[in-house]
Amino acid sequence: MGSVESVLDESLDYAHVPDWSVSQVCYWIKSTQTAPAVTSQEENNSMSSSSPLTIRLVTKYDIDGRKLLALNEHSLNRIGVKKLSDQRLVLSKIDELKRFMVEYSQNRLDDQSTPRMSNATTTMTANY
Repeated sequence: MGSVESVLDESLDYAHVPDWSVSQVCYWIKSTQTAPAVTSQEENNSMSSSSPLTIRLVTKYDIDGRKLLALNEHSLNRIGVKKLSDQRLVLSKIDELKRFMVEYSQNRLDDQSTPRMSNATTTMTANY
């Protein structure tokens, strides 16, 4: 698997998932979905989403980043994600997001701790 930056959408701040708004959670859901392989229009219309955690549910239950990260089997069942296989899928995506969040934060810390020369220092050494 590649680095976090290569697989994550840059428009979402993965270092601060708990601070995500409902609309950012919806965007994340859209970005994690794969288009269903359907051939007929009727099948396509019956599949509103390839994820059991739909944008409709996120909006209805006001699921922001903090609530997203706190979801579990019980809370998913309570909001209507009843099938165990669907719950596992959602929780798997959330676990993946949590791993990305940690790796992304660590990469940002590593980038910040790398010593860099300022323009003034670069100019001074170039003059000598």
